[in-house]
Amino acid sequence: MKLVLLLSICIAAALTADQIYAVPRGAQVRLTHRGMSYGASIGVKKLQQELTNKRLPTASGGSGGFSYSASNLLLRTVRVGGYNVQPVAGNGGLSLSMSGIYVSASARIQVKYQKGWVKLSDTRNVDIKTSGVGFTLRINIGAQSGKPQLSVASCSASIGDIDLDFSGNLGFLFNGIAKLFEGKIKDILRKVICDEGRKLVNNEANGFLRGFPVQQNIENYAIINYAFQSPISTSSYIDFLLRGEFLDPKNPVHSKVTPPTFDTVTSSAKMAYVWITDYTLNTAGDVFHKTGLLKKLVGPLTKEIPKDVKPFLNTKSFEKFIPELFKRFPNRPLEFEIQTNKAPSFSISPGNIDVSIDVRVQVVVDKVDGSKLPVFYLDLTVDAKGSVLVKSVNKQLNVGGNIVDFTFGLSVGGSVIGEVNLPIDDPSVKMLVKGLIIENANPLLNKGFPIPKVDDLDFINPQVSFVKNAIRVDTDINYSG
Repeated sequence: MKLVLLLSICIAAALTADQIYAVPRGAQVRLTHRGMSYGASIGVKKLQQELTNKRLPTASGGSGGFSYSASNLLLRTVRVGGYNVQPVAGNGGLSLSMSGIYVSASARIQVKYQKGWVKLSDTRNVDIKTSGVGFTLRINIGAQSGKPQLSVASCSASIGDIDLDFSGNLGFLFNGIAKLFEGKIKDILRKVICDEGRKLVNNEANGFLRGFPVQQNIENYAIINYAFQSPISTSSYIDFLLRGEFLDPKNPVHSKVTPPTFDTVTSSAKMAYVWITDYTLNTAGDVFHKTGLLKKLVGPLTKEIPKDVKPFLNTKSFEKFIPELFKRFPNRPLEFEIQTNKAPSFSISPGNIDVSIDVRVQVVVDKVDGSKLPVFYLDLTVDAKGSVLVKSVNKQLNVGGNIVDFTFGLSVGGSVIGEVNLPIDDPSVKMLVKGLIIENANPLLNKGFPIPKVDDLDFINPQVSFVKNAIRVDTDINYSG
């Protein structure tokens, strides 16, 4: 029976996980409870600033012959004793509570008493203090135009005992309206605290989130789309599911490939975790291929010649392997026209990233008469191992890569000089392939692309690791706005 129960729990957990992440996403950002608490601390400071020295509306009332009118109502000091932010498990939301709020205020109050022929009045200042104030905001998280959008679902505020200090004589006049005035002040405080809480979320927080990068242009050769699709929350974190897709800026069509599932297990040591999947990398490879970004001509006049290609820019360099080439075109310059046969592909596994590159290299002879003759082409399939790095570029954290080792296959076609044989186990052939492919790919991979973040929010001490199908960045955050 216990075994059946255990299996049932496991199946239910698996189904729940599938349902939670039913929205395909190429990238994901997790804000842990620690990260949310940091955000709440910024909100607390902002709320205290907005409420301190805030003028309140005139208050009036009366009962049993007593009436009052309070003007110049001013919140002088507001201090939050404690706060707590808690995700609401489900499809996105959180609860923000503040407690032990100390409030001091002042007002100019006029009190009148009329009973028959008896008429009394007095005007004086009153000091108002309370330390039993608390309130809770229930906040929903949705998506609008690809950006996170917050909305206050409800606000409730509680006000403890209020201490009123009236100065001067005729104390019975003010004692007569004290309870009425306390009730009015409580109503005012409840309203103003909830109003400012709503403004904090609807105006300040959403204004901050408007800086979320739905699309970022990468040096005019690609667009990365981080459109926010859906939030998922548990009792300890909120996940923001992002599209995470590269697009061709001239033809921004969404990929038909379904993003993979990936390991989202984390600790709670960091404020935030960011996943970039191999789906994101593969859509980048697709854009690189379709736009011809990896297409390149390397020859004697190339501005920056890869060092491992320099020895092969003359037919003399192939005399050993392809004697017919040197025989027909002795000591003639060579050019290499490089283009991808298909999009480069990426596969991420724990501790490693694999890169597959399929290119065609057309070998061209610069003839004596100045004409250029394609003599044969090489189809190269390169399987490489890559590393990942993060670096700061213009106040933006970029994920970049570097190919550290590779193997390759080679075939020859289109020859006009007869049979061509290049031994792939020869070190000089591997050096040529490294120069043509790896040394051309690495500068592009090194540049990388930006991790999604909001303006004025900086990543602190980011660390990179690999999980199945994704790169994970563990980081703390700091708001510099």
